[in-house]
Amino acid sequence: CAKRIGRKSFVSNTKSTEDILSMIKVKTVMQSLVLTVSVEAGNAKEATQVVNAVVDAAKTELPKISPSTGTISTFAKAKVKDADSQTSPSTKKYLLAGVAVGLIVGMVLAFTVTTWRNLI
Repeated sequence: CAKRIGRKSFVSNTKSTEDILSMIKVKTVMQSLVLTVSVEAGNAKEATQVVNAVVDAAKTELPKISPSTGTISTFAKAKVKDADSQTSPSTKKYLLAGVAVGLIVGMVLAFTVTTWRNLI
């Protein structure tokens, strides 16, 4: 299954089979024969292509591996609009925001101290 997925041209040539396999997560739904396939990728389009390729490969390869598997069907093809985006906090953005807030607070404090001294 991994070799077949690795040969597909849905991902740029810079990704190896091991890279693609590390992106894929397959979970079973308790007390059923349903599998949930998810992928972590750089963008939604790439993730959608990988998920659909994995599902297509499973549909063709699983019956060859285990002839008693029966018919394999998918609920729905993955679509780009269905992809969830999970981003991590950006250190650069937080650093820039901290510097900006620090400058503003410093300017307000300097203005307040200068004004207070001139009033007294």
